[in-house]
Amino acid sequence: MRLWISSKPWRCSSPAVLPGIEGHTEKLKEALAALPRSAPDDELIEELDGNIRRLSNARRDMLTSLYLNTQYPTANSLRFPYQEQRITIEPAVHRKALSSSDYLDVYEVRRLPEAGQSKGDGLWEAHFHYPSAETSGQQFSKGHLKVWWKRKLGREAQLRAAGPGKDLLEIYRSELRLQDVEGIIPFD
Repeated sequence: MRLWISSKPWRCSSPAVLPGIEGHTEKLKEALAALPRSAPDDELIEELDGNIRRLSNARRDMLTSLYLNTQYPTANSLRFPYQEQRITIEPAVHRKALSSSDYLDVYEVRRLPEAGQSKGDGLWEAHFHYPSAETSGQQFSKGHLKVWWKRKLGREAQLRAAGPGKDLLEIYRSELRLQDVEGIIPFD
């Protein structure tokens, strides 16, 4: 999601855009817990419980839409749809040598396949740099998350696009740390 404020984009891929929903849900849960359980209150309790469910579902639906459509994915963009079982993550490249001290593992992050598709549409690429071909999967030195359509672009593309009077080609990469991706990326 990109919102324009003056001439600079504001990048949003955080649940912070939905601050009130979770707070309201918690207040409603507290009110529900405080209500006495008696026959005259059954209708109120049922209505309150239904409202809590609807609010929780609305929050989940909004976060799912936000994360699956962002052009600026983060670790949260990866974690939330993974926990909701809305994406697949599969290894694509294993220890590609970029230099004598830089090796790359690449994982494709895709939406779930729709009817008739063998693979879902690509969302992002998660890639990890390693100092050697033998380094354990979780011992990466750098990790990044890129949008699908920029996954093949890197430093060389930026240099080729740069020229006199031209802006540097922006290639968004979110940093990924082990704590962000442990249990999500299928290392080794």
